[in-house]
Amino acid sequence: MTNGNVEITNTFTPVTKQIPVKKIVSGNTPDTGEVFTFTLTSVSAFKPDGTTAITPIPMPTNTNGNKVQITAGEIGNFGAISFNQPGTYTYAVTETAGSTPGMHYDTDPHNVTITVSSDNSGALVANITDGLTNGNVEITNTFTPVTKQIPVKKIVSGNTPDT
Repeated sequence: MTNGNVEITNTFTPVTKQIPVKKIVSGNTPDTGEVFTFTLTSVSAFKPDGTTAITPIPMPTNTNGNKVQITAGEIGNFGAISFNQPGTYTYAVTETAGSTPGMHYDTDPHNVTITVSSDNSGALVANITDGLTNGNVEITNTFTPVTKQIPVKKIVSGNTPDT
């Protein structure tokens, strides 16, 4: 009680979520140690009514939080995204093409949906509800060895024996 008044303090805590990405390379891949780069961009966000847009769409707040760099077989996480209201948030994970000969890079956007809701106590809960395979955004490149014909020409010079 302050000055005869009842004081009630509500504390709001946003919920955070990270989006994991895994790099898979199929084919007889040379061990190049290539580092693959992925970028996270916002696509859309709607309140639970499904029609009212949420702006701005939250993004990772740490430096370079929307970038992940990993090698084949590794899992990396984009920076934590802080949500302060219920809704459906959609993001795209896109790989930047590298330059390894024979590597077919998957540069298509892979959408990920995060649904934020309130639990029974009013706390926000965030779940990735679409876009994961085996718990990660899996992006697969295919490696096909590059083959090339090398022309060879034989030249004989000097005295040649009669045959």
